[in-house]
Amino acid sequence: MTYGELKKCRGALWQYCTNQWLKHTFPNLADQTQTRWPASSFWEVLQGADWGKSGQTLLTRHKVERGRPPSDRHLFVNGLSPLTSFSAREGYTHAGEASEAFLKAAQDYHDGTSQITGVSFDDYYRTKVEEKRRFYNAGPNKPLGDGPHPADKAVSREYRKRSDGDY
Repeated sequence: MTYGELKKCRGALWQYCTNQWLKHTFPNLADQTQTRWPASSFWEVLQGADWGKSGQTLLTRHKVERGRPPSDRHLFVNGLSPLTSFSAREGYTHAGEASEAFLKAAQDYHDGTSQITGVSFDDYYRTKVEEKRRFYNAGPNKPLGDGPHPADKAVSREYRKRSDGDY
């Protein structure tokens, strides 16, 4: 969506935000269902703000993915930067040859410094992939070491306690 398109939708966006997404209310102690509580007068003034509603574009809500994976554009435009830099430095013009040489050079570099860093190329690669999986919400978090996930251990421990009558 461009800025101009968003600007045309500002009235509908404001209505959505102040009527459906967020609401300031007065608590009603006789009613525990907060959605039925009346809006404050201050909030009603905010809801009525006029954003030039004539000819306003209506908004449609789109379901978004909960993860944060990078877009294809980001991966295949920005993500090619190290490969193209390596290709220019080393004189490669064919992407396939450059990719193979890049991976080989990266492996040689990391394996060559592993005595200092304590991290081989494969270990470095696996660590980075796991970090990005967590960052992108691309799968369940894995335990840092060997063995079951700490949450699985806690569930097992709690199950044993309750099955033994120790709760």
